Amino acid sequence: MRLFSENYEDNEKFHTKYRLLSSHLFSMGQRQILQEWADGFVDRDGKVLLEFQTTFHSMLWEFYIHQVLKEMGGKLDFSKNRPDFIVQNPDGSHKMYIEAVVSQIKQDGRKEESRSFNDIIDVMKPLWKLEDYHSIINEGIVRASNSINGKLKKYQQYSKLDWIDTKVPYIIGVSSYSQVNYGLESHYSIFALLYGLYMNVDGISWFKKHNIVKPDTESEIALNIFNDEAYSDISAIMFSSKVTLGKLANMAKSRRLAGSELSANVNLYFDDTPPYFKPVIINEENPESLVDGLMILHNPNAKVPLDKTIFSKLGITQIYIEDGELEIDAVRPFLINRFHSEVHSGMDDIIAAMYYNDYNFPSS
Repeated sequence: MRLFSENYEDNEKFHTKYRLLSSHLFSMGQRQILQEWADGFVDRDGKVLLEFQTTFHSMLWEFYIHQVLKEMGGKLDFSKNRPDFIVQNPDGSHKMYIEAVVSQIKQDGRKEESRSFNDIIDVMKPLWKLEDYHSIINEGIVRASNSINGKLKKYQQYSKLDWIDTKVPYIIGVSSYSQVNYGLESHYSIFALLYGLYMNVDGISWFKKHNIVKPDTESEIALNIFNDEAYSDISAIMFSSKVTLGKLANMAKSRRLAGSELSANVNLYFDDTPPYFKPVIINEENPESLVDGLMILHNPNAKVPLDKTIFSKLGITQIYIEDGELEIDAVRPFLINRFHSEVHSGMDDIIAAMYYNDYNFPSS
């Protein structure tokens, strides 16, 4: 499937990010990465290219999942039109189902096109140091909750199809674009929604929380939904808030592809040894991997648990409950934040220092 034309003709109906990728010289390497993700993807309804051009995020996420499964050596069955991904065992039996969804900005919310330079700077800051950090986490919770509930209802329909095996794990893949500065959200909202663990103001610990009040309403949204039997059809959530143009740019920079030479690319990772937050300047020696920022969150009460070894091959971070405690199985530090810019070339060291100081030291 060809995503980009050599003779691009602009169209105001195209999504801003598709137009950016299609028309700018610095995006050449990013287009190459994305085309690799889409290679082998089957357009089952003839609408994939149009959807990618006009809505962008939903197909970007599906192409990403497709690439993850390819790198895992997954055998995909595209002969059925749902769920989004039917992963097979070598003998042709079903191994797992993945249904993809994106958390979008609410209908009357501030649009992504309004993002300013100040937003770019704000996204670099530690979330817990912002005055409105609760509202950012809560908005992410609301949007993810809507997305997950919608796909749970889909499974209840899918389970009646004659090709669906209800003894096979069902995974909902959620990518968050829930607000203009979704780069701040990281894993904080999804931890609260699934496990009832809400981030403390130190940025590294959690407290138990049972519900939140939906912004601008008096309605409550329950947290710790994996403890609710109503969600037991979900084996796990595949989640990322980092599948963005920055992901494409950093992977292009990691391979020194055309157009990536002059950009500034700095990632911030979290691990369990102080200093907890570690900036890394992205280049060929320090590449961003495909699965940086991706996690599998297991449902401890699933009817059909997901085997943890399935996603261990690529070193994907996995979250699960064992003996009542949250466990994080990570073979590499986890991607928390990312800075990418074509107009800050040569400033990588300065940006890395800013990250280190802002995240590892309390505000004065």
